[in-house]
Amino acid sequence: MNKSFGKKLVELYKSGRAITLVQLTYVLLFIVFVITAGLISLIKQAVGIAFLIVPLICLISFCMNLVAYSVIKTAIEFFYPEVNEKEIKKAPAKKTTKKTSAKKSTKKTQK
Repeated sequence: MNKSFGKKLVELYKSGRAITLVQLTYVLLFIVFVITAGLISLIKQAVGIAFLIVPLICLISFCMNLVAYSVIKTAIEFFYPEVNEKEIKKAPAKKTTKKTSAKKSTKKTQK
């Protein structure tokens, strides 16, 4: 209970998978409700158009979640840089190999 709001946001940011599931749910609901509204509008046009309010709300919620997530991610990476340092790993050093030229190898074989 003594944790600050920023620390709680860092913990939520580290889990990371919940926001992806929420966003996919909004997209799936949007697709299902648009198809359902189209089928309903074939039967009764007024009801189908009224039914389009649900996917509109899903689309707005999805966009708001994207904006909120990107703002939170930017703020956490700016105010808590140690979170970003753990994700960055050093690239392994490249091994250098010596290449012998074709001229040197042919001179040795000629002698």
